[in-house]
Amino acid sequence: MRLNVTVKTSSKQEYIRRIDDAHYVVAVHQPPRDGRANKVVLRILARHLDLSISRLHMKRGVASKRKVVEVS
Repeated sequence: MRLNVTVKTSSKQEYIRRIDDAHYVVAVHQPPRDGRANKVVLRILARHLDLSISRLHMKRGVASKRKVVEVS
């Protein structure tokens, strides 16, 4: 399964909002530097989906606000 994720970085609050079955909006405190925000996005998604973080892989959009995350 693949998820489309829109990321809001440097947010005052961290949250996740489900748009539909395959699209989420995730806001994180971290700025988009050195992959820090991506790690937090994966952590928040894993917690929300009740999965191990190792089951999530960022397939596209590592340097973009729009990402594709694959769930294995």
